[in-house]
Amino acid sequence: MLRVSWILLILSFSTSALGAQCGDYRGHRGLTSYEANLLGYTVESSDDNYMDFRLSLKYPLLRSVSDSLNRSFGSDAQPSSLLPCVFLSFTGRFGQYIGTRDSSPVMGKQFNPGIFGRYWLSEPDEEESYIDIGLYHESNGQSVNTQAGYASRVADALAKGDSAGSARDYISRGWDYIGVTSKYSAHWQDGVARCPLKEIAQNNQSPLLKKPGCFAVTADVRYFLQNGPLQGEAEDYYAFEMQSQAYRRKDYDGLALTLEYIPPTEKISHMAFSYRTGYGKPFNYSTFRFEATFNFNDDDLPPLVIWYQEGYNSDLVDYYNYNRIIGIAIEITSFD
Repeated sequence: MLRVSWILLILSFSTSALGAQCGDYRGHRGLTSYEANLLGYTVESSDDNYMDFRLSLKYPLLRSVSDSLNRSFGSDAQPSSLLPCVFLSFTGRFGQYIGTRDSSPVMGKQFNPGIFGRYWLSEPDEEESYIDIGLYHESNGQSVNTQAGYASRVADALAKGDSAGSARDYISRGWDYIGVTSKYSAHWQDGVARCPLKEIAQNNQSPLLKKPGCFAVTADVRYFLQNGPLQGEAEDYYAFEMQSQAYRRKDYDGLALTLEYIPPTEKISHMAFSYRTGYGKPFNYSTFRFEATFNFNDDDLPPLVIWYQEGYNSDLVDYYNYNRIIGIAIEITSFD
């Protein structure tokens, strides 16, 4: 089971956000993005090419209740930080096989609802730092879990001229997990609360670029439950798949570290590198991902994301298969 004593230790030493309330974080009061919302095209070494789109949102729950109770435990001037800000989250990823499969089907790739508590480690006007602790469910939204059901899908794919391998997309995968995410964001230059790309000079009102940029470090830990309250028994692998071994998700996922950088330029708004591995067999199965976001400074042109991934977990059905992926997408940002 996950040990959270280190989280409590960090919280006990963190005083920067003790006076803030959930309602003070204006950018998180309503429905907002959770992960980046993307619409693009993905090329994989072990799959047909597909249009790739991801929708990711979060919504606060019981914000006023948490704030009221924290004031009760502390005071109006110095509220307690005992209760976190609570959020519902959902991330959905879908792929449409336009021209690469019969009828151009839309396949569910990921359904990831969750509920989590966020302990803010930064003031409302600072670059965001926090710790999230929550319960999540992740699946591909499919239902084939028997040999007869899979054989039927294979026959249907072959009858339509698709490959037998495309039937694997209908195999059901699902897990519940406890997740802990810790993010620290900062500016390289001391004394700067947020990370704007430019500031206005006092004398001539001309923009000045901040140097040398901002960074963030995110650590993500997931503990996959063998029998969870939402999923029931975990769906790692079925005997009818006739693979060489019984694969376990925890060998391929559960530990991740992401390094993000915002350079002092308006053309590249974001760069990130992440490393992911399993806690069952740490470092035996590694996944690397690099992405860059380009900003065109035009209200009619959304940010453009280009990314490359090598390793595992590209698809929940075949999370244990090694492949290489490249993708290009536009980012659909939240309304201000």
